[in-house]
Amino acid sequence: MRSTLFVLLAWLTSTVAGCMAPMRHDRPSLLPEAPNATLVAQEDAAPPEAGPQEAGPQDAGPQEAGSAEAGEAASASGLGPWSAGASIGLTSDPGTFLMGLSGEIDLSPELRIGPWLRLGVADNVVLVAPSVAATYRVELSGISERLQRFHPTMSLGAGLAYIHKDRGRGNIDDVGLLIHPGFGAEFDIDDRVALGTHFVFDILPIDTAGENFFFSWQALALRVRF
Repeated sequence: MRSTLFVLLAWLTSTVAGCMAPMRHDRPSLLPEAPNATLVAQEDAAPPEAGPQEAGPQDAGPQEAGSAEAGEAASASGLGPWSAGASIGLTSDPGTFLMGLSGEIDLSPELRIGPWLRLGVADNVVLVAPSVAATYRVELSGISERLQRFHPTMSLGAGLAYIHKDRGRGNIDDVGLLIHPGFGAEFDIDDRVALGTHFVFDILPIDTAGENFFFSWQALALRVRF
């Protein structure tokens, strides 16, 4: 009888232990898990991320550096893109003594544009020709330094021509459209002053005071940059 009780007690104990074992495995732990030592070591060894670098003055591109140098050179020379000119010469048919004034702006080292006013006077003729003209200046290279100051020029302009003629019995006054291609040459005295000469073919598409064409020669022309 006693041995039978011991056997039943042992069987109950093993059965209860078998039922409690799954419950112990499924029950969540109340203690925090310890960090993985390998992951901690890898995070500590990783280098910090590099932020964007600020560009310093030494990182400026060649274009910006070139623009800065060009600006400094222009400031040092003291010369701007503007120029003013005056000239004297003559016209043929009608024949007058010719004077001219001009103001121009450089669009490039070779090309400039601006207003041009010419006044021709004679005993019985007055000629006034306001216009706008563009002048292209050829830069020569591969020659001596002195000859490089010499520049052929070509021009084209358009404007108006006022012609007054005194006929004794009555005066003739007329205004017409004027187109004037031309060519010439300039010689640079220095960076600021240039002397030149210019030949102009003045075309009047519509008869103006009996004229359709006249030739003008700016025998001596002075141009000053500032």
